[in-house]
Amino acid sequence: MKVIKPNKSTAFFLLLMSPLTFSDSIVDQSFSLHPGWNALYLEVDPDDGDPQTENDRAPGKVFAAPEISRVWSHPYASTTAQYIQSPSDKGFNEAGWKLFIPDQPGSNNESFLTNLYAVIPGQVYLVKVTGSSAINITVRGKPGYRPIQWQQQQFNLVGFYVDPDQPVTFADMLGLSSGQTPSIYTLGNNSQWTLVPNGKNTVIESGKGYWVYNDGSTYQTGTLHIPQILQNGLSFQQDNRIAQLSLINRLASTTNMSFSVDDNFPLLYFTGSDDEDVMPRWQDIGQLTPSVDPGKAFRKMVSVDLGRLAAGGNDSVLTIRGGGMRIRLPLSAAPSEGQAGLWVGLAILDEVTNVHSATQQTEPAPAPLHFKLLLHVDDSGSARLLKQVYLMSKVIDLPGNQGVDTEAVLVTSDACLGSFKPLNLTNREGQGHRLSTSAFDFATSSLPLTGNITQGGALTAQLLIEQELPTHPMKHRYHVSHDDKDNYSGEPINDDGNTSPFYDEVWDITRSISMTPDQTLSPSPEAGMGQLTGVYSETIAGIHKDAITVNGRYLLQRISRVARLVEDGCQLP
Repeated sequence: MKVIKPNKSTAFFLLLMSPLTFSDSIVDQSFSLHPGWNALYLEVDPDDGDPQTENDRAPGKVFAAPEISRVWSHPYASTTAQYIQSPSDKGFNEAGWKLFIPDQPGSNNESFLTNLYAVIPGQVYLVKVTGSSAINITVRGKPGYRPIQWQQQQFNLVGFYVDPDQPVTFADMLGLSSGQTPSIYTLGNNSQWTLVPNGKNTVIESGKGYWVYNDGSTYQTGTLHIPQILQNGLSFQQDNRIAQLSLINRLASTTNMSFSVDDNFPLLYFTGSDDEDVMPRWQDIGQLTPSVDPGKAFRKMVSVDLGRLAAGGNDSVLTIRGGGMRIRLPLSAAPSEGQAGLWVGLAILDEVTNVHSATQQTEPAPAPLHFKLLLHVDDSGSARLLKQVYLMSKVIDLPGNQGVDTEAVLVTSDACLGSFKPLNLTNREGQGHRLSTSAFDFATSSLPLTGNITQGGALTAQLLIEQELPTHPMKHRYHVSHDDKDNYSGEPINDDGNTSPFYDEVWDITRSISMTPDQTLSPSPEAGMGQLTGVYSETIAGIHKDAITVNGRYLLQRISRVARLVEDGCQLP
C-alpha cells in the first residue's frame, strides 16, 4: 500500500458536511395590482414552505388570481430589449421575452403560447389584470438577492431592494452625480410607460419595476453592497460555524444600519477588539446598529448560539436595513454533532522552568517549540492521544440485500492494516493516508486522557517513558554509558540497595500532560471553525534533578467525524 501525506482535498473529503437547506426561511411579498398592466419587482424565490409540494416556481401557482390574464418577463435581471411605450404593443413579442397565459377554457384559449415556466427573484414581471377592480396578491418564498447586471448604452428593465420605511431616490440608490440625468420610465395606471415626474430625484417604490437608461456611466446597484458569497444567505453547518458579514456603504453620507432575525434565530456577532471600551464577546445580532462612513466597509464575524438552537436545527431570515435598502438573506444552522472525531493540530510551547532559579517559576523561552498533536474523541467525549493513525475504509453490507458500501475508519496499529481497505485507488494502487507525531511514544497504540472534552475542564494524562522503551531519549543499546549495563560484566545494572536515584544509566521519565480548553467565549470563534484551542502544560520528571514545566497553547482542527477507533484488537468497537 502506498502511503502519502494528506492534503487539503483529503481533509475536505473526510468532513461529512450537511446539505444546505433553508426550509423555514420563508417571507411574504405583497402587491396591490390595478386593472391593466403592472410592473412588479419580485424579491422572493417562490416556495410555499411545504417540502411535499412541487413546482412552487410555476407561474400558474405564483400568479394564480383569476383576474390575471397575461404575464410577461425576461429571464435575466437586465434585458437587451429596448424601451416600449405599451406592453400591448406587437413589438413586445421579441426574442428573449417570455410569456405566461393561464389556461382559460374556451374558444379563444391561448395558453399554448406559454413559454414562461419558472418565476425567479430579482426579476421584473409585467402582469395584466382584467376587470375594473384592483386585486391583492401575495408571493411567498425564500429571500432572493440578485443585484443588477447593467447593460450599457440601452434601457434596462430593473427593480430595487427598497426599504418601504426609508424613502430613497434614484440619485442615491444609483450614486448619480449632478451631471447624470438618465431617462427613467414608470408604468402608470393607464398601462403606459411615462417619464418619472421628478427624474432622478424621484423616490423609488418598493416592489415596482422601471425602465432605466444606462449611457455607460452607471455601475452602482444600490446604496449598500454585499459580496457575492453572501448573496445566497448564511449557512452554519457543523464545522463551519463562523461567517464574515461584510457590507460597503455606497452613499455619499454616513449610513446607519440595523440587523434583525425572524423566529428568535440565535445569530450572534463578535464585538472583537476594535472598540477598546467593549470587552470582546458574542452578542445578539439585534444589538448591532453601526454607523458606516461614506465608501467604508463594515465587517463583523457572526456565528450561532448552539445552546439556543432547536434540536432539529433552525432556518430563518436576516434582514439588513440601511441607506434606504432592505436586504433579506436566508439563514440556516444545523445542531452540533458533538466533538467526536479525529483532531489534528499543534502545541506551541513558549514558557519553561528556569532550573537555576530558586522559585522554579516558568519564564519565556528563547524560542517557541512546536510539535504535532493527534487527538481522538469518541461519542462519549472521552479523548485519547495518538502517536499515529491511518485513514482507511471498511466494506459494509447494506440491509435488505441492497449490496455493499464503504465507511471510513481510523486505524492506529500497523498490524491491523490488512483488515481494511485504502480510501481510494491511484493508478490501480491502494492509496492510504497516515498521520503521525514524533512528540509522543507509549507502549500501547493510544494514551487515554482523563476528563471529558464536552464537559469542559482540563484533559490530563500521565505518560511513562520506561527504561526499555526503544524511543527513550537516554537509551542507546550500543553506547556503554547509555545501555543500562555494567561496563565490566555487561550484565543489566541492578540498583537494589543503592540510595542514589542516578545509579542507573537509563531511568524512567514521567510526563504529566494537561490540556485545558478555552472557556472564555461561548461559542468561541475557534470552535465555530471546527477548531479547539486551549492551554497546554506539561511537567517532565526524570531528565533533571528537579521537575521541569513547560507551558504554551494548542490548536486542534477536526478533519474527520469518525467516532470509532480501531486499535490493537483490529476490531471496530
